[in-house]
Amino acid sequence: MNLCGARIIRHGAELQIGLWSDVDGPEIRAAIDTLGMSELQVLHLETAAVDFNYKVRSVPDRRKQEPFHNFLQRSESALNARLRKKEPT
Repeated sequence: MNLCGARIIRHGAELQIGLWSDVDGPEIRAAIDTLGMSELQVLHLETAAVDFNYKVRSVPDRRKQEPFHNFLQRSESALNARLRKKEPT
């Protein structure tokens, strides 16, 4: 669970599990069940329902933590650059 970036999130009096949607899958759900946490709600960390304090994602090539809004900016910039390259001149 730690390797996929799962978070235990306290939302009011409730505990929830935060996962990035791109790593959420049957293996992760099986791990949640194995840990006895299947009764907890799973939230995707990139949604607006999750506080920014939990939106830190490991960047393996840099070995550091990056705030999610920086990750989004970088991703958007890269996508825009690729789209510009495909535009006819």
